[in-house]
Amino acid sequence: MLIPDKKRKLFSFRSLLILCLFFAAAGALWFWVSRYSGPSRVNFVVLKVNAQIIKILPGEKISLHPLDRVMISGISTNIPFGFGVRLFTERADIAVLSDYETPLSEILPDHDIYEHYSFHVEIKHKNKTLGFFDLEIRPYLEDWIERAGRIINSDMRILFLEKAAALLPTEKDIAERLISEYKTRGYFQKAIRLMERFPAETKERLWELSELYEKAANPDSLITVLERLLKFAPEDAEARLKLAETLEKAERWNEAAKQYEALVAATPEEERASLLKRLGYAFLRAGDFEKAVSSFLSAARLDQKDVNLYYNLAYLYDKLGDAYNSAFYLRNALTLNPDDAEGRLRLAERFLDTGEWNRAEKLAEEVIEKTPDSRQALMTLARALEGLKENERLLDTYRKLLDIDPSDEVVIYNLAALEYEMGSLDDALSHLKRYEEFHPRDESLHRIIFEIYKSKNAYEEAAREAELLISINPTYPAPYGFLFAYFLDKGLYDEIISVMRTGAAANPDSQEILEYLLDAYVRTGQELQAMDTMEAILKISSKSTAFLIRLAVLREKHGQVAKAMDLYRRVIEIDPQNKEAESAYLRLRLKGIGLEGE
Repeated sequence: MLIPDKKRKLFSFRSLLILCLFFAAAGALWFWVSRYSGPSRVNFVVLKVNAQIIKILPGEKISLHPLDRVMISGISTNIPFGFGVRLFTERADIAVLSDYETPLSEILPDHDIYEHYSFHVEIKHKNKTLGFFDLEIRPYLEDWIERAGRIINSDMRILFLEKAAALLPTEKDIAERLISEYKTRGYFQKAIRLMERFPAETKERLWELSELYEKAANPDSLITVLERLLKFAPEDAEARLKLAETLEKAERWNEAAKQYEALVAATPEEERASLLKRLGYAFLRAGDFEKAVSSFLSAARLDQKDVNLYYNLAYLYDKLGDAYNSAFYLRNALTLNPDDAEGRLRLAERFLDTGEWNRAEKLAEEVIEKTPDSRQALMTLARALEGLKENERLLDTYRKLLDIDPSDEVVIYNLAALEYEMGSLDDALSHLKRYEEFHPRDESLHRIIFEIYKSKNAYEEAAREAELLISINPTYPAPYGFLFAYFLDKGLYDEIISVMRTGAAANPDSQEILEYLLDAYVRTGQELQAMDTMEAILKISSKSTAFLIRLAVLREKHGQVAKAMDLYRRVIEIDPQNKEAESAYLRLRLKGIGLEGE
């Protein structure tokens, strides 16, 4: 029988022995796994997403929502106990997801959930990459729509929807919402560009697109859309009428007439009057006077009280050389409405368009006799007098117009131009200065003012106008010669250089401006710049022996002997009898120096 003390020693020995056996077995297992289980590999990654478990295989791509609550539940590898295994990606601290369930928005840059993110997540053992999976984080389509609806400021709402459309270019719901915003704000071109990304060839869609083109003042595209619409619905009278009117505005008269003819054919006879009038006008503008007469006569049978029909018929018969019918329909017009000033002026406009100044003048005078302050009649008379070259009467007419409306900028300009043409420079200048208040940077205005100041020998004022003209349009050549002479007379060579450099940049093919610039460089001793300018001149006038010799002398002066010899050689090739170039070339050949340092 063992005594208690011996029992305790035996128990301690057994415990120690069991512990040693356990560690030996664990070491053996470690060694076996490390030795026989092959290279380190990853099997899958387990994520807990909103309390649901998902398994991700290496190389797989998954897409999650920014507000999903995610936790890394485990990483299955052949590495014992997964020691040293971790997830890594750039731009996001994904390790946070190992500790507790976290909304993905917490690891996003700037926590912006309205963005599309793509993360390449690497599964690493220590610093070695075992595998990867791709993680996309993006909001749902309805998130974008719902958020846009909560933005009060329209500019901010448009910016937000533009961001959504850029990230989701194929989503029609986003596009439609943004198109609606663009239309509300009048951004018609933007709405059009977005609509054309989704070419839904339906009648409703094409009507919507046509309305946008009309609001955006884009007639060519409007015509194209209406033609597409008529292919879908050739019986659509509203679309055909819109097309005819648009073609009319674009002055495509033959095409407009074709559409009006189709409309007339599809309309009951008693309802055709207005269409026949438009058809006749289209034929008139297209120059087909006989068809125009036929259309107007058909309209007159349906609407015998429209005085304009008779004016038009009178005009057309006159153009066809039928004086009898022309007088007949003109008398009918005057009988119907002897006080029809508008009709007379409209007929006068027809005569103006065809250069029949006397007839237009007579009609305008008839209206002015009854309404002396009629601006439209006076303007019509002015156009007729301009065509007749009756400048004194034209001057008086412009002054009457100015009395009616002293702020009429068109009349002010025309009056000034006429006074300038007639040699009344002071009066012209006074009116031009008034016009300048409306259009301070009008090029044609300042051209006239510039010429007036030159004519009056007001050189300082002319110089200011010349500089202003250059700032408005540096390609206009007239001011450069004047400013060169003006600054040269005052010895202001730096000003010449500044102006001519601007001119040379805007007019690289102007030899005259380059020569002004060259003169200033030479006078100020800037020979390097002078040589560069001469090279520019020679690109325009490559056979100018005077410039070639001049440049060669400067090249030689600055030790550029090889270049100087080449220039002298070019002169000899152009003019073999040029003794100056021949002598200089031979002199440099005999010296045989300065070549190695270039």
